[in-house]
Amino acid sequence: MPIPPPPPSKKRKPPAAVPTRKPQASNDSRVRFYGELCSGSYAVGLRLLGGAKAKPPVSYMGSKVGYASAILGAMGLSPAQGAREAMIVDPGPWADAWRVLADPKATGDLLDLFKRWDEASVDPKERWEGLKLEYMADPHGGGPIHTAARWIYLCGNAYMAGNIETGVVHNSKDPKDPRLNIRVSYEELMLRVRSLRRLPWPETTHVLQKSAFDVYPADLGLGDAEGCVIYMDPPYKGTTGYMHGFTRTQVIAVARRWANAGASVCISEGAAIEIPGFNYKVQIAHTRKGTRRTMSKSKDEWLTLNKAPQRIAPKPISWIPAMVKRT
Repeated sequence: MPIPPPPPSKKRKPPAAVPTRKPQASNDSRVRFYGELCSGSYAVGLRLLGGAKAKPPVSYMGSKVGYASAILGAMGLSPAQGAREAMIVDPGPWADAWRVLADPKATGDLLDLFKRWDEASVDPKERWEGLKLEYMADPHGGGPIHTAARWIYLCGNAYMAGNIETGVVHNSKDPKDPRLNIRVSYEELMLRVRSLRRLPWPETTHVLQKSAFDVYPADLGLGDAEGCVIYMDPPYKGTTGYMHGFTRTQVIAVARRWANAGASVCISEGAAIEIPGFNYKVQIAHTRKGTRRTMSKSKDEWLTLNKAPQRIAPKPISWIPAMVKRT
């Protein structure tokens, strides 16, 4: 019996070509690098990271919470835009606090400590006085978590941060009034810290405890700082009287250093500052949200920028001629 021939093989279709994907434009709208020199409570940086609800752990005189959105707009940034890399610079205790607050794990330990303080049967005023004595003896003693908690509690319950160092702490406008009024509860502090813990902190957040005068772009790998935004809020000259050793000459030198590296630089002051290459001055006093200034000699709030301001909040008609000065 003859063997039948094998059935004809079916021709297999060649595999469909895999379409090549065209490179997609990045949807990452975060600013490349946002640095805040003389950071203090970091109010503007927090607004950039988390929007209007992102606020410092304590409120005190001198904070830029009321101007944060206007400052971001002038720099071409938006609330909750975010940053891929950030820098917080402060030579004092705020750097100790931000090393903890910018780290979600460490923030959990901070919350645990506040909870223990809340559950302990210690009078809040006695707690404050004890922490003040610790701070006066060694501002950085006690470990990172205790140091951060101590400063936040002291600062949150002082009429002005400077009162911690002088020992005169009160909620009265009379500087001779020795009363201490605890105005921020542990519960409120924990609520604020939890909100900071939920922020989309950048993958890299540099917290530098040094003077802004000692910070250079190259130290952060920013040989070319194009696309970076630097905000400076130095102690105001001749107003509130706390110069902290950072002189106007140094402010100008630092601003030019970052501008020469390619960064967009914005400086807050009670008056416009004359700096070569910084040709834009913007008055933003009318944009303040919340309580008005009561103790500063100057009611003005000026921004000095090296690049044209991007968005300027509308002003009343009488303000329009002074809205932007270009020199």
